[in-house]
Amino acid sequence: MIKIWLPLILLSSEAFAGPPLSAIEWLQTTEPPIVANPVKPAHKIVDIDKPDQMAVQRPLISVSPLSRLSPEAVGLLPSYVTGFPGDLWANSPPDLLARLIRNLEVGDNPAMQALLLTLLLAETDPPKHVEPGISILLARVDKLIEIGAIEPALALVERAGSQDPALFSRAFDLALLADKTDPACRDVLTKPTLEPDYTIRIFCHVRNGDWALASFMLENAIALGEIEPRTGLLLDLFLNPDLAESTLPPVPSIEPSPLEFRLFEAIGSPLQTASLPVSFAIADLSGNLLRQMPGGLRVSADEEFLPFGENTFDLVASTLSLHWVNDLPGTLAQIRRALRPDGFFLASFWGGETLHELRAAWMAAEIEMEGGAGPRVSPLVETADAGALMQRAGFALPVV
Repeated sequence: MIKIWLPLILLSSEAFAGPPLSAIEWLQTTEPPIVANPVKPAHKIVDIDKPDQMAVQRPLISVSPLSRLSPEAVGLLPSYVTGFPGDLWANSPPDLLARLIRNLEVGDNPAMQALLLTLLLAETDPPKHVEPGISILLARVDKLIEIGAIEPALALVERAGSQDPALFSRAFDLALLADKTDPACRDVLTKPTLEPDYTIRIFCHVRNGDWALASFMLENAIALGEIEPRTGLLLDLFLNPDLAESTLPPVPSIEPSPLEFRLFEAIGSPLQTASLPVSFAIADLSGNLLRQMPGGLRVSADEEFLPFGENTFDLVASTLSLHWVNDLPGTLAQIRRALRPDGFFLASFWGGETLHELRAAWMAAEIEMEGGAGPRVSPLVETADAGALMQRAGFALPVV
């Protein structure tokens, strides 16, 4: 079986060998990109003027129920999904197992990549007869980051709870890569025991709209030597958009951190991801992403001119792309032509009354200011017409 994902990614059926993984909570809508704008947000991440939000509870005695799940046992896929025994690595020394996970290489084989992902996300019993720790969990998270599985890694860290500074550091990097920064910044601003460095704290204060405090912290951090000059300049440009328009940004690091990546993006000098690790590909929906993703067939093409012959695929899937197509009937006909008999087409795209508020507001404003209005929002397919379009393209059993 061969599968195609429009508009960018085509995968062979080998990547989906075995039972399908369950759809879990990491499949969420991406938050808006970070923009440095000296305007206080409508809703603060946390109000630093309210002591009850900033208070850190430090109980004199820590109590944990016996049934509490060890961080090493945390996973996203239970045994009945993975087929792995619950005591998969219960008798393995944690340090040895962590080292083996970090050194594990599976190459470009899609089946081995799928097996590795399942292994890293599996729920298993923690190692026996050793002091509780998180060395295996950290190794699993690091390997997920290495192979570019950012959303699963973030979901795994969130399920484990990122109270350990080492785990929180990874959680914050993952939140930056996935562009889901506000929850992580909330922890930075309310939980100083996580030991975030000055750069992270200044970034989060800016995200929270506390520009004066962020500027004060930056000046002090530079004076104390806690921030190197190039990072200080980058943060200064992030704090002062007007300065960023007239000042050259510093030279990026050879291996930039996710925070540095987002800071360059915020000042209007985004870094190209072609030379960066695959973990940064999640922030780049372009050909660069295809070049960095391992395994499978990879083609970047125009939806209206698909370069595939008849009876090529068993499955075609498209996610939030077809509403931008000018010739939707033609594209659907090409997709139907590329499908084999009894093939399956799965798509999601905007339609109906989507963005009707924007369309109405734009038209009213343009009529008032210009005396006339033109179409400013792409026309979208009505739900009632979608089935007819599918039938016209040759699909036998359309379901809308």
